Amino acid sequence: MNPSEPYKSNRLIYCKPQTNTGKNKPIINPFSEDAMILTLDIWKSMLNCAADLFNENVDQLTALDAVIGDADHGNTVGKIGNLIREEANGAAELGPMFISIGKKLMGLPGGSACPLYGLFFQGFAKGAGEGECGVGMMRAMFEGAAKKLGGFSGAKLGDKTMMDAVLPATEVIKTFVGTPAQILRAAAEAAKAGAKDTENFISKFGRAKSYGERTLGIADPGATSKSLFYEGCARALEKR
Repeated sequence: MNPSEPYKSNRLIYCKPQTNTGKNKPIINPFSEDAMILTLDIWKSMLNCAADLFNENVDQLTALDAVIGDADHGNTVGKIGNLIREEANGAAELGPMFISIGKKLMGLPGGSACPLYGLFFQGFAKGAGEGECGVGMMRAMFEGAAKKLGGFSGAKLGDKTMMDAVLPATEVIKTFVGTPAQILRAAAEAAKAGAKDTENFISKFGRAKSYGERTLGIADPGATSKSLFYEGCARALEKR
């Protein structure tokens, strides 16, 4: 086997360590974050798993939105999942894949979730640099997505929006030390907890804002669907 060829170990793809054949050639540690590679196919599997969860939870999201919104979030997220799957499966490069998904989501007919998810995916593209995607680039991509969405919405933690799932998950992704699967599992749990916490908040944005205190006790549909996105990404890596 060629020493530079990737091989699978502990469910991740690593770059096999090189021998130190020259004094200026460092040995690559196969268990360092820089050696962990998330290929295009792995990203596709992450997006497909998230899209599956969107489609599986249309009724749940519709029920939540029927109480504090206009009951369209479930169907909208279902359409978003279908578009993500179609675009991901036909993609040939990482950055352009997210750019294409983002642009098409911006023009997808439906509720406000379409442009918000569009911005989110455009942020992923900004974090995708040149070369192989290691843990550092993965972190930058998720951080870019959160920054792009947060910069547009202006929502903060506790405002009962998508950001109540996105911000805790992003903080975990920035700081948690582990494999990509471990990082995204911790992020998914943080997003899920953040979405659950919205039951304790009064809506401050969108149509739900007009319901005031009646929004207490109901999880925000947007935060709930966002938590499904992180859950899907985590599950895909855990299956490898």
